[in-house]
Amino acid sequence: RCSSACTCRARNTAASGQATALRAAPSCLNQGMVAAQAERLVRDYSPTLGPAAAPVTIVEFLDPECEACRAVHPIVKQVMKDFDGRVRLVVRYMPFHQNSALAASLLEAARVHGRFWETLDTFFLRQPEWASHHAPRPELLYEYAVLVGLDAARWKEEAGNAEAPRRRRAP
Repeated sequence: RCSSACTCRARNTAASGQATALRAAPSCLNQGMVAAQAERLVRDYSPTLGPAAAPVTIVEFLDPECEACRAVHPIVKQVMKDFDGRVRLVVRYMPFHQNSALAASLLEAARVHGRFWETLDTFFLRQPEWASHHAPRPELLYEYAVLVGLDAARWKEEAGNAEAPRRRRAP
């Protein structure tokens, strides 16, 4: 956070507890502090969308099974569209729900094939089917592979590889 002496009015902001935007104005006296915060939030293994040099970075702490994350997803997509080239989205997994770790592993396997964003869209679109609190059906996640152009058997195997857990951790 900028000091009270700072005149840039750059602040860390949170929207619905889901995302944090970091912005550094050229006049900021504490640019080093903003950069240090960005380094703590943005990990080299995190899925990203938008240019790395964008003036705004949104770090979304995402749980694929979370209804609030699903609700904010179209808003984040609209921000990315409205500010194309000026905003970078970084996803950090926060798997709090019962089947979130599985979903995150499948997202990482989809990312290997360049299908992360399509798969995330599909998981959110179909979340009421697979992530019901009273009757979850995580096995449906594997069926969504064909919807995004992936081989289900290979996708399942890749989701279980040793690299996936490292990529989906948030801290």
